[in-house]
Amino acid sequence: MWKQVIRSVLMLTILTAITGLIYPLVMTGLAQALFPGQANGSISQVDGKAIGSMLIGQNFNATRYQKLLFE
Repeated sequence: MWKQVIRSVLMLTILTAITGLIYPLVMTGLAQALFPGQANGSISQVDGKAIGSMLIGQNFNATRYQKLLFE
């Protein structure tokens, strides 16, 4: 019986390492290598200052909004 418990704990540890550490790190690395802009949130910048994400919100094209973005 103890042999099965030890094997079970070992498998739990191995699968936790694979699914909880190795897989997320590999996917993050691939995302950073292949799609760096999207992986970092598609940050919009004006004069080197982050003003938001291009993926969230809506386009504000009216001149009254442009004034706020460049202040």
